[in-house]
Amino acid sequence: SPRARVRFGYTTFVLCLVVPSVRAGGFGLLCVAVMLTGVADACAQGSLFGVVAPMPAQYTQALMGGTSFSGLIISVLRLVTKAAFPDTLSGLGKSAVVYFVISAAWVSGCLVLHTALEHTAVY
Repeated sequence: SPRARVRFGYTTFVLCLVVPSVRAGGFGLLCVAVMLTGVADACAQGSLFGVVAPMPAQYTQALMGGTSFSGLIISVLRLVTKAAFPDTLSGLGKSAVVYFVISAAWVSGCLVLHTALEHTAVY
């Protein structure tokens, strides 16, 4: 079902965002996490567009706007985390960990909100 695919996508996103933050598994695991991010995106975003397709146009616009806003927030987050730490190898590592942890929390929030929306009359 589309709901299960969206949940699978968001959950996979969170797991893939945790991999770089724990710095375990090396380069191979990171490559697998990047590949799984593409799978998660296809499942979640494709299913969400499938859900809103039969709805009035403003729902598709809201989904597009939310996707754009999320991208903006994550981009600003990376700028802030990069600027908040010193320009050293250690600072770069710390800023990346903070970025990935906050990103995982953001996606977890999206999963919670999607689950709440499933129980509304519109969905």
